[in-house]
Amino acid sequence: MSSIVHTFFTPDPTWTKIGTASAQLARDWADEQGFQHQITTKRVWTATPSITWEKIRILADSIDSHDYDWHIFVDADMFVTNPGKTLKEIGLGDRLVYMGSDWIFPLNTGFLAVRKEARGLLEEMKRLRFGNPHEYFEQGTFQVIRTLSKKWSREIVPLTPRACNSYPPDAGEEWGGNWMPGDFVVHFAGWQKGDVSRFIAPTLGPKMNILLQDLLKKTREDVLKKRGD
Repeated sequence: MSSIVHTFFTPDPTWTKIGTASAQLARDWADEQGFQHQITTKRVWTATPSITWEKIRILADSIDSHDYDWHIFVDADMFVTNPGKTLKEIGLGDRLVYMGSDWIFPLNTGFLAVRKEARGLLEEMKRLRFGNPHEYFEQGTFQVIRTLSKKWSREIVPLTPRACNSYPPDAGEEWGGNWMPGDFVVHFAGWQKGDVSRFIAPTLGPKMNILLQDLLKKTREDVLKKRGD
């Protein structure tokens, strides 16, 4: 099946290095699977309740611009750990929308895959993005739609946390989950760059170690600049 993989991060001091590493790993997966890959580094909406909504516009625009079977989004705070995983092995099937899940949220859009036939749903999501004044996340909106609609309760499918949203160990302890390394990705939402690096570096081989050593070096440089050393 033809597919395109999208990654998005903003080029600021916090995310440039780590987002680049995440995008490179997503591209490695796309290359191995014969998919296209596209990186977005600029906000696609001038105003949204939360930056996490950007993926909705990116995927909708992707469907409008590219005739692929699958349009896939991988968050910049996720590292693909197994580029050999096929869509079928991850858990994708004949439904229209697949996304991660975790211990807190029944749906987690860190990994989000949609068929082109889901374009209408994305349009509704775009319309609803200001529906809550307190930065209601897009994954919560997906869950509301999935709960209220018989059609979308069938077509929106959560993948297992082990496959697509496996957080690092401390997060599992904090939230009461039994953490295991992700079969496909490791998701480190909200973690500091240094913590991410120390956790991931031993697991991803020489190529990723080089990227992460560069990230750690940049982290140290940022700390020294702030201290004035």
